[in-house]
Amino acid sequence: MRAEKELLLGEIQDKIVASKSFIIAKYKSFSPQVSWELAKVLKDNGCNFEVVKKSVFFKAAQKAQISIDKDSLSGQIGVLFVNNDPIMATKTLCQFSEDNGELFTILSAFIDGKMYNAQDAVAMSKLPSLNVLRAQFLSVLEAPMAENVAVMQSVLTSIIFCIINKCQKDEVKP
Repeated sequence: MRAEKELLLGEIQDKIVASKSFIIAKYKSFSPQVSWELAKVLKDNGCNFEVVKKSVFFKAAQKAQISIDKDSLSGQIGVLFVNNDPIMATKTLCQFSEDNGELFTILSAFIDGKMYNAQDAVAMSKLPSLNVLRAQFLSVLEAPMAENVAVMQSVLTSIIFCIINKCQKDEVKP
């Protein structure tokens, strides 16, 4: 293998190992303006999209001990390397694709040490993000405590209203 390809192979392998997850997508050609917008949106989510030759990507994945089905990947592929929340990254890629005329088709995803097919990856993009899930979990924990506080507060205020009513009745009668 030529030195340039070895360097590229090593670079892709390092990115595969360093990233938390990656998403493989087939893409249509797009303008530099769209490419710049995509890079900006993905950077905000801690991701990086790279166009990669399939043969180089397969060899890099094999060296990183990740098995990928070559037959499931067709066309020109790009890889979204994810460093943060993979669900949010998948959601961002799908949303960007919808907003810009179906530029991407997700082919597979490697998330938390497991390969997922296209249907599973797209289904994951419809899940709430990690921050939303955390907020929902905290609201589940917080709800019983808030209800207890509301009950105690209503009991205390009802006692105060009873005292106020009693004082008003005593003042009215001579």
